[in-house]
Amino acid sequence: MGKKKHPLTRSEVERDVDTEIEFHFERSINELIADGMSAADARRTAEERFGNVGRYSQKLKQTADVGRKQRAALVILESVFTDARQALRGLAREKLTAVTIIVTLALGIGANTTMFGIVDRLLLRPPPGITEPGAVKRLYVQRAFLDRTITSASVTYPDLLDFKAAGNFRDVAGYWNSSLPYRSDAAPRSIDVVAVTSRFFAVMGARPFIGRLFSTEADTDETVAVLDHGFWEREFGGDERVLGRSIHLGQKSYTIVGVASPGFRGVELRRTDVWLPALPAGDDIMNTPVWRTSRGFYWLRMVARLSPGVGSDVAAAEATTLHRLGRAEDTRYDPEATILVEHMLAARGPNGSAVARVSQWVLGVSIAVLLVACANVANLLLARMIRRRRELAVRLALGVSRSRLISFLTMESMALAATGGLVGLGFAFLFSERIAQVVLPSLVGTTIDQRAIWFAITVSLFAGIFAGLVPTIQGSNPNLMASVKSGTGDAATGDSRIRSALGVVQVCLSVLLLFGAGLFLKSLNQVNSIELGIDSENIMVASYDRSGFDFEDSQWDQFNNRAIETVAALPSVTSAVGVLGYPFGPSYGKGIEIPGLDSIPRGQDGGPYVSWVGPHYFKTVGTEIILGRDFDETDTAGQPLVVVVGEHMAQMLWPNESALGKCIGFSDEDGACMQVVGIARDTKRQNLTQANPSLLYYVPASQHDDPPHTVMARFAGDPTAATVAIRRAMSEVGPNQAAVNVRYMKDIISPQAQSWTLGATMLTAYGILALIVAAIGLYSLIAYSVDQRRKELGIRTALGATTPKLVWLVLRESLKIVLTGTVVGGGIAMLASPAMRDLLYQVSPRDPMVLATVAGILLSISFGAAVLPARKAAGVDPNEALRLEQ
Repeated sequence: MGKKKHPLTRSEVERDVDTEIEFHFERSINELIADGMSAADARRTAEERFGNVGRYSQKLKQTADVGRKQRAALVILESVFTDARQALRGLAREKLTAVTIIVTLALGIGANTTMFGIVDRLLLRPPPGITEPGAVKRLYVQRAFLDRTITSASVTYPDLLDFKAAGNFRDVAGYWNSSLPYRSDAAPRSIDVVAVTSRFFAVMGARPFIGRLFSTEADTDETVAVLDHGFWEREFGGDERVLGRSIHLGQKSYTIVGVASPGFRGVELRRTDVWLPALPAGDDIMNTPVWRTSRGFYWLRMVARLSPGVGSDVAAAEATTLHRLGRAEDTRYDPEATILVEHMLAARGPNGSAVARVSQWVLGVSIAVLLVACANVANLLLARMIRRRRELAVRLALGVSRSRLISFLTMESMALAATGGLVGLGFAFLFSERIAQVVLPSLVGTTIDQRAIWFAITVSLFAGIFAGLVPTIQGSNPNLMASVKSGTGDAATGDSRIRSALGVVQVCLSVLLLFGAGLFLKSLNQVNSIELGIDSENIMVASYDRSGFDFEDSQWDQFNNRAIETVAALPSVTSAVGVLGYPFGPSYGKGIEIPGLDSIPRGQDGGPYVSWVGPHYFKTVGTEIILGRDFDETDTAGQPLVVVVGEHMAQMLWPNESALGKCIGFSDEDGACMQVVGIARDTKRQNLTQANPSLLYYVPASQHDDPPHTVMARFAGDPTAATVAIRRAMSEVGPNQAAVNVRYMKDIISPQAQSWTLGATMLTAYGILALIVAAIGLYSLIAYSVDQRRKELGIRTALGATTPKLVWLVLRESLKIVLTGTVVGGGIAMLASPAMRDLLYQVSPRDPMVLATVAGILLSISFGAAVLPARKAAGVDPNEALRLEQ
């Protein structure tokens, strides 16, 4: 790294140009005088020959300045390449240090890139294929319902028609994600469809890949379909002749009129296979055409494109007025209902999910991991710089400027960061899809795209600057000249303090990460300990997709009865029962009458709710019968009507007496008496964390005209094998080409715990990652300190210091750093953790036991990281140590 000659400055270039022009001007005058002209005539003639000197001077200066800039750029590039070459050579001589730094940075950069890709999809990036996405909004209805205010994303079809009169909306549309059975040459299966009203694609500003999208004609009963681009490639091999062909979905055959552009999925992140017009498809999805005129079928979600220059508030006010007018005759509806016009990304709307909020926290955690990694790398670079004091001092002595030295040291850290960024990006490509499936199970496509790659480049640049800042400043200090005489044996006190401070930062951040992980782990444990009222282990829920067929109810009864018998006979199934209405599935409210009671108490979530079930239902689902009995084969039509009530309902209806033997009647069936024969343990109805029990009761399906639609089976063995066996068994006895849906009960429940699972999983993973990085940093810090104090330790040994004292001397340094970092990190955690309160479940955000556990883990790790350096300190040979310092 020699001393480079810097190019001329702009003022120097301009001065040279002026001097050159002046030289030629004076030379011309002198030549004319030598030819016999007077001085005045010679000057006048020279001025005429030269013309506008100022203009020529300006052109020459501009040309010269361009050349100056080019020469300066070449000098800079030459310096950069020289510094990079020398930096790489130096790093190649210390492969272990370089690899440690690269892997440490790669872990931090990879973690950040992965989480940025996910948060970008959730909260930042508009869905692909939408024109002018800023003008597209979601609409919500905020209204009073059951003594509380709800914000709903769903409306009825007549409600949607009301908004078509809004002048502040250029277009308004509704859609609904669902599934329908798809019949092809392969085995029948359910596919993901989206039913949309006619102006949906206009709202999105979407364009077809081939064919056309829906027009206003799709609001008639025209049975047309638009294929998703991926579905078109999978099912039809990308054949453009698909236009005009038919696709059989549900009870109808749809004519394919177009293929959507690649990646377009509307405003949702979930997978889509086929787009269908809402009017014909809605009849299959809702199992009735009544939804077209009824304001009781809440199913359509609304999107709108604002007119140019219209703000969300103005559009919301007009939409609110139209909504209230449309509901003016409904006396049960909230007259103060309000329409909200919000961001198209659901995660940024009023009903933003806990998963989105947890994802933001995890992104913050990944940034903290990167800071831990940068602090660790800074420590390693600082230690490396201290070992190179003599080399750097010699460079300064040979005339290398401090700016060139800073450039050289910066190039080293940037080379390491760039390599770490490439490796980290590789980690992100490898693991992002798996992590994304934890956060967004319905997400289609990779989260690592061009935006994520640019983010990785930016993070790598930041990491290189941040990690190399302190070592670069220290390494370029002119006081290094003293190191030429003193050598590298005595580490500067200032350097030691800086390295210790960086160690404290690592421990502090590790405390924050592990404390957050501990809170989420405890929350997840609380969630997993919730009493569901059922034994969700080894229960399958199976049903036929009825929308594909046009059978009478009596025929479906026969199919379902045969399915129950066939599933119950499977070797892996211990019991099976038919149900209509089950926990975490469909709920059916049905009014009742109690002799002697003028009114029936209402639950906080409505109700009471009824389930029609088969014999031994409670045994199959694992619900305890507190008093009385379960249903059995004797509870059939023609026998006395019986009912089992939930524990909470029994207490509400008969608070001071036994419910057994009491009479309950349906309010819409002439009050026929059903005798209470059992009291069952309360079960969760829909919400895993609902605070108050629902009013639940159960009747034998065989005694009523509401036959079961679903089979619930308890199995033994592998869930995957049970799923296959049950689906095959039901397909064999069901309608030909019938699609059978089989779901594991735990898979039905688990999405409700997704935010706690995500927080516990990701924060624990990143916390462990930060802990490993911090442990490596602590080990390197103590090991380097021991190496620099060999002379001191040798003298102590010579003066009679015992091994335990030397070990304690080293351990004390480690403990001091860890205790300081733990105290500072714990204090910050206690101040900041209340912000997580809404994301936790029955856990205090300032739980002292979690903090104590984290402190114990860090102390144990620090002890382990310091043991090897401490043992090395105890084995220092006094003679060798003193001899090395001579």
